[in-house]
Amino acid sequence: MRFSLPFCFLATVLFAKCVMSSLVIDDHKIRDKDLTPVLGRGYSIMTGSLLGTCWADVVPNAPTLDYEYTMTEIKTSGGNSADSLLHTMTAQNFLTVSTHLELTAKSSTKTDKHTHSIIGNLNVDKYYSSLGEDTSVLMDDAKELLTTDQYITFFQTCGPAYIRSIRRNISLITIFNYENESTTSDSSLYSRLKSYGLVTPGPDIENSKKSQKNVNESSLRITMIARGIGRAADSTSMIPTKMEDYPDTMKAVYKNSQEPNTGAVAGVEIVYYVNSANFGVVANFQTHMDFATCTDEEDGSGNEVTCGTAAEASREAVEVNPMVRKFNTIENAEHVVRVEESVRDKLATIDLMTQCLSRLFEFPLDSANSALRNNKCLDFGQTCPEKTVQGLLTDLLGEDGEGEYYIQRELTRVRGFIAGYYSPCIYELSGEAYNLNEGNFQLTHWMNIPECNHMACTFSSAHWNGATCESAYNVESLQADINKKLLADMFCMPELQ
Repeated sequence: MRFSLPFCFLATVLFAKCVMSSLVIDDHKIRDKDLTPVLGRGYSIMTGSLLGTCWADVVPNAPTLDYEYTMTEIKTSGGNSADSLLHTMTAQNFLTVSTHLELTAKSSTKTDKHTHSIIGNLNVDKYYSSLGEDTSVLMDDAKELLTTDQYITFFQTCGPAYIRSIRRNISLITIFNYENESTTSDSSLYSRLKSYGLVTPGPDIENSKKSQKNVNESSLRITMIARGIGRAADSTSMIPTKMEDYPDTMKAVYKNSQEPNTGAVAGVEIVYYVNSANFGVVANFQTHMDFATCTDEEDGSGNEVTCGTAAEASREAVEVNPMVRKFNTIENAEHVVRVEESVRDKLATIDLMTQCLSRLFEFPLDSANSALRNNKCLDFGQTCPEKTVQGLLTDLLGEDGEGEYYIQRELTRVRGFIAGYYSPCIYELSGEAYNLNEGNFQLTHWMNIPECNHMACTFSSAHWNGATCESAYNVESLQADINKKLLADMFCMPELQ
């Protein structure tokens, strides 16, 4: 038997999707400080968005820590370079230190004194903090959705996947700057700081302090840059004002790093719900999805009759492979979340416009010609778009000469997209199959459903033209309204310069 290339490709993708136990996400979006990734929270790999948490009593495993501390002396006049720190700190911290040293070196050229720097770099990497699936369970409401075969509602709420583990990072950079009239650094100061800074976590921290009376600290400047630090029990210990405070700061940071939820998110491990034992048991994915068709003729060509009755002459059993069910569920779940997010984004744009217009109407009449702040353009030698209060108000109203405003037109387009594509697609996906409510969600891939297989409708710029979707950027009559969205991104919410 020969298999065609498309068949082999489909089989490979199907196998990879279903067998892949997890996926690591460590891009800039998951590290966005405006988001809150937590164990068990829903996640869509297709859109990169976070959804609701459907796990009750999340019991995390204890994290493992990598703890690294280095202290290096940097001379602005010859000697060591900041490049020697590259292998001991992250790229972000290295850039921060390099910029600081460069500014310090420039200021040193204006005086007869030379500035020397001693840099303490602490980095804590926390990983293996994961959701214990043997002790954590799905919420009762989530279970009810699955037991009643409401898969679409479940994935819209909980997401196609969830966060199983989180890796966090804590970093602390301490820069000691001091001045003297020699290009040679003060070795006694370096020795003293090193004895304070090379901290071995434990009770011997206090015993590592030493005192040397021949050190002049009058020109000492301490700069601390911390990322991912939690709130310390004694907040004063996090602000050293002299060298003697530094060991207490390091001790506080080390203790603080032991807290399981302390640290900036560096990456997450994502697992599809269909690959979770908790989900599989509740959703009965371990059972076979089959159906029998019976006819009143032995060759199967007669009329369909109820199986198990006297009229039955032949029976044909059809079974759906469990792996196919998993694959279809994953793909359809991602599709539903992606299209729903597209609708939400369109409605959010309308809400933004409405709120922005309300703010513009609140400005006094004498500020109509006042310039507004451009929130998206930094004036570093480039020309930034400019708008006045009246100019932005006129553009966002977008009156077309026939009494219809931009917001009205946009609402009409959203309603058209929902009625023409979103609703029919969801209706077909939620159809009954094999006597199972929403069985079609597991049985049929969305690309095989005529109401769903409009690929252009899955893009954020999708515009329903009455028969199918097309990119709004390719519709000449929509160009002016697209520009209004760009203006809203730049000037809303409006602020006077």
